[in-house]
Amino acid sequence: MENRGFVNILLIIFGFILVGIIVGFFASRHSVSPIVFPNITGKETASPFTTFTTAKCGLVITSPEPNATVTIPIVVTGYVNGCGWNEDDQNAGTVVLLNDQGQVISGTYVLFVGQRPLFSSANFTATIYSSGKKTTNMSLLFKSNDIPSKQQIFQLPLILNK
Repeated sequence: MENRGFVNILLIIFGFILVGIIVGFFASRHSVSPIVFPNITGKETASPFTTFTTAKCGLVITSPEPNATVTIPIVVTGYVNGCGWNEDDQNAGTVVLLNDQGQVISGTYVLFVGQRPLFSSANFTATIYSSGKKTTNMSLLFKSNDIPSKQQIFQLPLILNK
């Protein structure tokens, strides 16, 4: 009879642990854990952190923005994340600079991806120099490194600050 109180306490503790496991299992299935990235836009109205629950798929250019005023050389940053834009041997594709007549006025630059952690997008940086006829309205032409029939192409308009 003396062990009966000790057994009851153990059963109560075991019951609390079991209930905690069951509640934790069902609660974790419905929660979303967003990934938080710092806000790099520099806009004063934006909060210091922006929450993303899903990453954009494809090619994302973080700098320069469309129709931004730039000077030569142009530093391009961004990432690729599937949808026809994939990293292949630390190469996410290529980029060239075009003038307003559509003429290529730079070399072909590889979007080099450095070492990246597992399960992350492939971040790249490229510095574009120009040797051709510069015009006020220019654009960057990005091409994925897929076979020509499946190749993805993206054009980013820019304004040259002379």
